[in-house]
Order: sequence, then C-alpha cells, then structure tokens
Amino acid sequence: MGFEFEKAPDNADENLKRICAKFFENLGVEDGKVQEEVVGEKGDNYVAKVTRFILHCEAIETPVRMIVKIAPTDEILRNSMKIAQVFKNEALVYDKLLPKYKEFEDLVCFSEEDRLTSAVCYGVHLDAPHECIALEDLNENGFYLADRLKSLSDEELKLAINDLAKFHALGFVLKERDKTLFDQIKKQLTNTWAYNENDEMFKAFFDIIIRQVQLVLDEDEYNLRNGKPTEVVMLDYQLARISSPTVDLQYLIFNCTDSEARSVAYYDWLDFYYDNFSKHLAYHDLKSSHVYPRNKFDEDLKAYAEISLVSALCTANLLVRDREEVLDFKEGIDVTQIENEMQKMGLSSMKEATVERFKKRVRGVVKDFISYGYI
Repeated sequence: MGFEFEKAPDNADENLKRICAKFFENLGVEDGKVQEEVVGEKGDNYVAKVTRFILHCEAIETPVRMIVKIAPTDEILRNSMKIAQVFKNEALVYDKLLPKYKEFEDLVCFSEEDRLTSAVCYGVHLDAPHECIALEDLNENGFYLADRLKSLSDEELKLAINDLAKFHALGFVLKERDKTLFDQIKKQLTNTWAYNENDEMFKAFFDIIIRQVQLVLDEDEYNLRNGKPTEVVMLDYQLARISSPTVDLQYLIFNCTDSEARSVAYYDWLDFYYDNFSKHLAYHDLKSSHVYPRNKFDEDLKAYAEISLVSALCTANLLVRDREEVLDFKEGIDVTQIENEMQKMGLSSMKEATVERFKKRVRGVVKDFISYGYI
C-alpha cells in the first residue's frame, strides 16, 4: 500500500510527495504510481511553481490528474511577494467562498451556462513554507491558456467579462444573504496589492518600471494630466480582496486587449459587463439599481483608474516578454544583488521586438486612460 512517485525533470521533494499523497487520499485512493510533470513555461506564473501529478491505480480505470500550485521557499521572495498571504487568500476562496456561491446557485434553477465555472479543489496545505493548493486538471476538459502576447478577441473577452460579472454578482448576493460570513471573509482576506514601502525588492522593481514608462512616454507628447472558445474559468484567486468590481474589470481589459480593440469596443464591454452583472443579480431577486447602481459603477471606473493605470503599467513589462526573456524569481534571489537583478527588467535587456511591444502597450494604455477621461 502507498504511493510510488516516479522521477520527473523537476522532481518533487519528499515533503511535497507526502502532501500530495494526502490529497489523493482525500479522493478515496490509497495507492498507485504517480507521475510528475512540470506545467507551463517561463512567464506563465510568477508566484508559484506548478506541477501536474498523474495517478495510475488498478482500482480506477481513468488516471487521476491533479494540478498543484507550490509556494516558493526562498525567504526573500516569500516576504517580497507576500507568499503566505496570497496562498491563504486563495485557500479561503476555494475552501469557503466558492462552495458558498455554489449553494446560492443551487437555490436557483440555473442552466449550466449561467453558473460560475470553477475548478474542483482537491485540497490545500498552508503550513509555511510548504504551502500548496491542488486543483483538477482543466486541460482534460478542453481548457487552455491564451497567448499573453496577443489581444483577446471580442468574443473571448466577453466570455471572461461574463464570468467576472457572475463572480462579482455572487459577492453582492453573499453580502445581502449572509452578512456574517461576508464580514468573516472580508476580515481574513489580505490586500496584497498594497504598496510595501519597506520592501527593497518591491521598491527596486517599481522604480525600474517607472523609469521605463517615463522613457517611453518622453518620446511622445503625452500629457498625463489631461477555434472559438465557448467557456472560461477563473483559476487564480491569490490577489483576491474586497474592492470595487471596476478594479477587476479594468485589470482584465487593459491587460488582455490592445488599444486598437479598445478603440472599437471599450464602451460596449462596459455595458456588456453591467448588463450581465444585473442579470445574475436578478436570478437571486436582487436589483443592481439597489446594490450597485450604474452611476456608481461609472463613478468607480474613474475613481479607481489610478490604481488600474499603475497596475497595467507594472504588468506591461512582464506580459510583453518572450519565453527566453522572462525572469524567473521562483527559485529565489540574492538580497545583495537586488539592484542588479532588477536591471534585467530594463529595456536594455529586451529584444528589439519586445521593446516595440512594450512601447506600443504603454503608449496605448496611457492614451486610452486619457481619452476615457480617467486621468
């Protein structure tokens, strides 16, 4: 009896194997051979390692496939990226929030397409510094990662916007139907977006981004004052927090589309979001005009624009890089070399094509924020 883990290029350590064995036991399996596979490529994930575990067992006909997000153990990295907090956030969403949302949906005669799609969570382990979260392998259901170097199509983005509207609507349902649980979750969630002025790694990263953006904008005269997919699923809740829905919506739009697409459809996307948000609230006998009126939504788009702009500019450097240009800090960083390591994020370290992508993205974001009257 027991589990036999086969070797893989990025072989799991013994501690992780014990944790994963418990996850499989939670599924009612007590033994079998487990194959390990590294998931994704550089640039797909900056906070956690991701490993696929495939269990082959005589007692079950189909292998059990499990994706495990694994926290980095390097102390410098853990402190800078607030690893303990982000894993607690995600565990809270999978363990408490999503099951409650499902309860709400079960009370309403929902079609499957109107339900919030989420991955099955097989277990969480939060003992530092070996946190990990096990999820179902959605590749088996036909899901795939979109190309981060390409703008989402209108159809693809609307799938994502609709899912975001469902998620936000259920948050308002929770606040109205179970205020006690809402307040508990609100208290436990950590806002990891908050700027930590005492963190040297974060300051170095932020400073290099500001210099890059200023360099790009100085080349122009910007006045900063004035195969068709049918379903999407949200997987990463590590940055979950209590905030305005517009922060998530603008993060999605400005990180996943280009300026050309926004020039055609931006206001249509806003209407599409709010219409679907209202529709999903109505399923639960709530009116958007009462819990989150359209005029408040429009006000928030401008009120939270500064946060959204900074976020879009910070992520621009990461999203435009080719695989071989991606910096991978998951293995750790020498605290004495932070400035040198951060210099690798500079424009001089990018290929010419990457620099052009970066310039186009930054200029497009700033131009659009100005044209929408947000800054």
